[in-house]
Amino acid sequence: MSKKLLCVGALIALLALTGCAPRPMGTFRTADLPFDFKPAKTTADLDVGETKITGRAELQVRSSKENLEPLKELAILNALRSVAGNDIRNMPDILVEPRFIFERNPFGHLTAVVVVGYPAKFTNFRNVEDEEEVVGEDEIRKGKGFIFPRR
Repeated sequence: MSKKLLCVGALIALLALTGCAPRPMGTFRTADLPFDFKPAKTTADLDVGETKITGRAELQVRSSKENLEPLKELAILNALRSVAGNDIRNMPDILVEPRFIFERNPFGHLTAVVVVGYPAKFTNFRNVEDEEEVVGEDEIRKGKGFIFPRR
C-alpha cells in the first residue's frame, strides 16, 4: 500500500513540475523595412479652462486594502464628464493641477474621493519642425516648457 502511495505521490509531483512550465510556442521574427522609418515628432498646445471643476467617486464596497488609484481615476473621469454632459466630443482631455480630498466615515474607513482641478484640452496638433526641439521628460519634470527654439 505504501509503495502505491509513494508512486502516486511521485507521479503527481512529476506532473506538477513538468505540466506548469511555460513552453515557447515558436520564434519571433522582425521584418526589415526597405526604408529608414522614423516616427514623426508631434506637439500640441494645451488650452486650460479658467474655472475649476469637481468630480466625486464613492467607494461601493469596503475592502481591507485601500487602492486609491482607481478611485482617483474615476473621480477625474467624473469631473471631466461634468463639463461635457452627454457629448463626449466636448469632454476635456486632462485635468490640470488635480487636488484630491479623501472623505472618511467616523470609523476611519474611506467612503469617497473628491477631485478639484482645471479642465484642459489639447489643441493645434502639429509636427515638430527642424528649428524646434522637443524637451525630454527630465526637463518637463524640472518645470521647463515643452518646446523651445533651437539655438
